[in-house]
Amino acid sequence: MDLPIGRVTPERAAAYGLDYGKWYRSYHAALAVDMKNLRKRGLALARRLAVRRKIRVTSDAGTDLRFVAKRIPPAIDDGIISAADVRRGFVGVTLPAGKLEAAMVPDSANGEVHSTDPIFFAGRTIVRPWFVVKRGRIVAWGADSHENLFNEALRSSKVTRARLGWFTVGLNGTAEPCMLDNGIVRDDVGLGLGPHPQLERRAADPNVSFSMTVGPVRIESRP
Repeated sequence: MDLPIGRVTPERAAAYGLDYGKWYRSYHAALAVDMKNLRKRGLALARRLAVRRKIRVTSDAGTDLRFVAKRIPPAIDDGIISAADVRRGFVGVTLPAGKLEAAMVPDSANGEVHSTDPIFFAGRTIVRPWFVVKRGRIVAWGADSHENLFNEALRSSKVTRARLGWFTVGLNGTAEPCMLDNGIVRDDVGLGLGPHPQLERRAADPNVSFSMTVGPVRIESRP
């Protein structure tokens, strides 16, 4: 079990430009959420994705990304390790919880991503990163600040070879997008390069490990 409560510090908030008070309150409020409700919300979304696999993600910041979810049952990080989780080998949990993780058809992703969530990398804050996706490949990218670090993060993860391979959807309605990791924030979508390390273990490449959250967005799905 990962309980990273020790990472919520005034010093880290100052280094990354976060509001410590808001981060602290959001983190502890997210911890107090009813995990059974998170699981219920995650299962409902998983059932929806089973029949409505064509996904469109949009935001006021300019994100407009389309992709197709694979027919692999998603993993639900709800703070509970169920018997079904154990059978699939999912025996770890992170608190606070609240996230669905799913695989996508790699060459199905097309569009643009403009993130309102920063990326924290090499001790710096990459602000408003963006990228363009064609058939799953990130073909152009940039950021409002520390673009050189964004370039380093992508290239070290083999961006010229790897395609987008998985996505996450936040389920925790109490968490706010003001933390180091906003992946649990409700309707905050995350994107990752390469096959998902758990859902597609045999295909996963440990050298391809880049992922980021986009920020709270609008999510549409259809058959």
